[in-house]
Amino acid sequence: MKSIILFGGNSTIGKYLILKFLNSNFRITIAIRRKSLKEIEYIKQSYIDKINLFVIDDYSDAKIKKIFSSHQKKFKIFPNATFNLIASQGEIGPLWENKTLKWKSTLSTNLVLPFLIIKNSIVMAKKNKKRLSIVMLSGGGAAYARKNFSAYSASKTGLLRIVENTYQELYENKLSNLIQINAIAPGAVNSKMTKEVIVAGHKKAGKKAYDEAIKTIYQKDKVLINIYKLCQFLIDHKTNKNISGKLIHVNEDYLKNIKKIKSINKSEVGLLRRINYV
Repeated sequence: MKSIILFGGNSTIGKYLILKFLNSNFRITIAIRRKSLKEIEYIKQSYIDKINLFVIDDYSDAKIKKIFSSHQKKFKIFPNATFNLIASQGEIGPLWENKTLKWKSTLSTNLVLPFLIIKNSIVMAKKNKKRLSIVMLSGGGAAYARKNFSAYSASKTGLLRIVENTYQELYENKLSNLIQINAIAPGAVNSKMTKEVIVAGHKKAGKKAYDEAIKTIYQKDKVLINIYKLCQFLIDHKTNKNISGKLIHVNEDYLKNIKKIKSINKSEVGLLRRINYV
């Protein structure tokens, strides 16, 4: 029996992944804010034996450890993976027009919270001596500049560096065969964030971001199945050859790269890097 802990389940991606994993006979603990409970209550009623809801409105080391304990108590097993889907797009518009408190809040949600999840996931995996795959969600502007989304893109770039650093620390401490950590670039998804861009308009968001949001509203949901397939890949240690410390886009041929590159974790594929001046 396989199981996961999922932080945040009320997003478009979250609801889709929950249903796909449940239909693949996974057990799931969903850590979710009280105000979002109603959005997934209908799922629990249909899969009452496979879901463990953990209501949490503020995060701390102790509370994240309690989520793991709750999962083990309910399902009698340690999770195969932890997924963090919680994110905030934050202020949209030129940096100098952003409200300072909202800017800080975005960094807290997108950077400090993932730090707490990653830290305590590792602590619990070490304590239980169990294999664990930690999966973070990247976003637009993480690997390149994204004007008018400074808080979001800066925090997501920081998250990718945390993923890289954490892998190196796990490797140095001989824990990289026990614990994997990676980030997923999901691509454009018709979500709450997409609607926020449209509401902001092309003057604040910029013409490129606005046009992309309009296009995303009408696209088919093929991207969601690609996200699920990548999540499944990152849980399967044998297939993914213990890949770790990487940013992987859902539309990349990661299976081909795994076979082609002998030492994937030693390569610079999927890493943030500066191009030197010549």
